[in-house]
Amino acid sequence: MVVIRDTVQSSSFGDALYDWLENVVASACKDRRNVRPSHGGTITQVGLNLAARHARVLGWAVSFVRKLDAAARTARDTDVVGAVSITWSTIRATMPVEILAEVDRALAIDGLPRLATRSVHENKGQGFHITVDGVTYQFPVAERAPPEAYLAVGYQAYVNIPLFSMVMLIFTFQVDPCRCGALHMGFLVVCGAQRCTPQV
Repeated sequence: MVVIRDTVQSSSFGDALYDWLENVVASACKDRRNVRPSHGGTITQVGLNLAARHARVLGWAVSFVRKLDAAARTARDTDVVGAVSITWSTIRATMPVEILAEVDRALAIDGLPRLATRSVHENKGQGFHITVDGVTYQFPVAERAPPEAYLAVGYQAYVNIPLFSMVMLIFTFQVDPCRCGALHMGFLVVCGAQRCTPQV
């Protein structure tokens, strides 16, 4: 679990960035398949996917449930890749090097790519952009996030204790619903003065 607080400071740019991130997450949860429909809230997945258990294939997820033309799908995917990758850049800037080295090692061992979609290609694992307050900020050589991302709105995760252990890299992104200046990465519990709800 990683929770990085105060990454979006209150300022005209910070507020606009926060609004953009919030809109990207909300749009993704509205446009894409809810991967845990029996749980509370919505959580959707983008990026690399193992498909159904019986299929045994690895590829870029097909997650849209709304009918969108190719340009709209590309725009939505570009926003998600940008939002998740700018968050990954924040993690890179704030987390201990030793932890990040383990993530890099795990990705390298299996030869996993960086985040992409069917509409936004790998591009050697680098390059993304974000559009905040009508201004597009280009990051042409910045490293993209790891290959799988989950975006959630009000998602409530049930907890169980598995009988076995496996190594899994899951990158999860959610804007803090109370707008406390936190970007949440990983499984976490959001606790506030009014509530304490397990969420992703």
